[in-house]
Amino acid sequence: PRSADLYAFLDALPATRVDPVPFTVVASVQDVPTGDVARGEALYGQACQSCHGTLHEGAGRLRTASRLPEDTIAEHAKYGAAELRLTAIEKIRHGLFLDYGGRMPPFSTETLSDQELGDVLQYLGFLPPVDEETP
Repeated sequence: PRSADLYAFLDALPATRVDPVPFTVVASVQDVPTGDVARGEALYGQACQSCHGTLHEGAGRLRTASRLPEDTIAEHAKYGAAELRLTAIEKIRHGLFLDYGGRMPPFSTETLSDQELGDVLQYLGFLPPVDEETP
């Protein structure tokens, strides 16, 4: 029944030409550059907050569909900082595909560049790549 409703809705849309939008799925997850906290905060507000709510508190989040960064950290507590960071990247890049990111949609490189992803991770408090850490 729901698919029939969706089809009826799509069929009722006016016939317009829309150019395809590129959507590059990252096949092999790799680390991203260290980001900027201020840029990450702005990006979180634009791309993440509507589902995950405010940082650390979750105010306004979709209670049935989203998790706080702390949930991911607690779920993978045995991981080291580098592996935990890659886990966060995988959840963001792959989303619900590969049955790993819950209900989260995947964020392509066109939607969220590697630098922007680094900015968001920096805002969330995930440690930078090991080779960029200051001694």
